[in-house]
Amino acid sequence: MSEPPEDPIATAERHVGIGEALVARQLAVIDELDRDNHLEAAARGRKLLVALQRSLDLAREHLRVERDRQRAGAKLPGAASES
Repeated sequence: MSEPPEDPIATAERHVGIGEALVARQLAVIDELDRDNHLEAAARGRKLLVALQRSLDLAREHLRVERDRQRAGAKLPGAASES
């Protein structure tokens, strides 16, 4: 039997968590490359970091949109309250 699908907020939260972990890991890799004087590789790592940070920004924005959507839905007449 398959698991029920994730709700949109849980999915967005998971994506933010993954993005945060990837950015943290990339920062650690860049630090190590800098320490070991691998300057060209560190520069390439920084370019990748920019892309990862952009993806994380998008994931955070998606989470904000989903939370706003949920709050707006809860305010509609006849919608279930969150209390």
